[in-house]
Formats: sequence, structure tokens, C-alpha cells
Amino acid sequence: PGALAPGLEDKIVAEVHRQIPAPFSGKHAGRSEDAASKIAKLIDGLAVGTLGPITTAALTAIGNGSAGGSGVSFSNSGAVTPQPVKIGGSSLLLDNHSGGLYVTSKGAVTLASITASDSSQGAGVEIYNAGPGSAGGVTLTGTSLFSSNDGTGMIIHSRGAITLKTTRLESVHNGLGGSGAGVELVNTDADTPMSVTLSGVSLFDDNRNINLSVLSHGAINLTNVTANRSQLGHGLYAYNAYLGST
Repeated sequence: PGALAPGLEDKIVAEVHRQIPAPFSGKHAGRSEDAASKIAKLIDGLAVGTLGPITTAALTAIGNGSAGGSGVSFSNSGAVTPQPVKIGGSSLLLDNHSGGLYVTSKGAVTLASITASDSSQGAGVEIYNAGPGSAGGVTLTGTSLFSSNDGTGMIIHSRGAITLKTTRLESVHNGLGGSGAGVELVNTDADTPMSVTLSGVSLFDDNRNINLSVLSHGAINLTNVTANRSQLGHGLYAYNAYLGST
């Protein structure tokens, strides 16, 4: 997400010319807004690239990316120093092509309640702040649901601590494309061992591969987890026996 697939730019340009003929006057005067909306649906519903912090309230993104984009794509990973990403409120991400929400950053990522479902060729949510120079973890609070995504329900790959302090979290029936898990939590790239914590009430059910996968060099703390009916993999897989793990 964030980069156009090969040939996509030409496709979008062609669609622009088809939907918005020149000149923008006369009988075509009222068409530009509708056409722009249609073109936006081809790519990311909302894409933000910046070198500073990203802060937003609740997001709604439905039916975007038919030509290869996501519902929402945020990136500030090009910043010289780590900058945070904060998404508040209760976000709704439905029926987007290449995933509901994609975040890449060097800074801490904080999320509130998220519903991400029915992505046709991607994960419900994917958070990445594990690259060189990254500092800060990922925190999710509130109530979240990830369901019926083509890929994994939620992926978090961080260089810091991962904390899911939710009232309730459900990840069900993901991996419809033949692979994909319920939730994947990974912070094995941390410079020093960092913890993974999942508290509250969590349900992982009927996902294609592992229902819940946790890989870490630090402590793994899980409470009130139910993981049932994984189709091909473990119900719950947690591993922190790497060399140097604590």
C-alpha cells in the first residue's frame, strides 16, 4: 500500500479521461465531483504521507481500492526521528480491496476500537513500525472486530512492546484467500527484548491458519483468550525461546 501497482497509473489516467471529458463546461459541468469519487475508489480511500506525526479521530472507509488500494494508508516512516501515529474513536473499515488499514511508521502507533472486515485481497489491519531507527511500540484499546478478510485479520510487526488492552477483541473467519491468520503479533526485531501483552476478553475462531500467533524475544502475557477451530494451524502459537530471549 502507498505505491501504485505496475500499470495502475496508466489505468487511473485512462479512467480520468473517460470519466471527466474536457472541457469542464456545458453538459459536463456537473460531472467532475461524481467522476472524482469514482476514481478515488480505484486507489486508497485515504492516503497520508508525511514526515511529521499523524493524529486522527475515527475513520470510515468502505469499498475502496478496486484497482489495488486500501481503505486507509498512513505513512511517516521517512521521518528522520520517529513520529507517532494516533487513531482515536471507533473506526469502520469494510470491503476494501488491499486491506482496511495500513500504517508504516518509525514511531509509536496508538489505535482505539477498529472494525476491519471483508478486505478482498489483504489484511484487515496491518501495522509496521519495526524498521531500522524505529522506536516505540503499538497499543490497541477499546473493542475491535476483524472478520472475513482475504488475508490475516490483524498484523502487528513492531520494534517495541505490543499492548492489546482491549475490552473485547474478536478475529473470526479470516484467511478466505487460502492463507492468513486471525491475528499475528511480532516484535522479534526489537533491539532489546520487548513484551507482548493481550488483556481483556479475546476470541479467535475459524481462521484459515493460526488463530493467534505471537513471536517475541520478551515476555508474552495473555489473559482470557479463546482460540477455536483453526482450519489449518494452531489455535494459539506463542514463541519466545529465541537465543537471547528473556
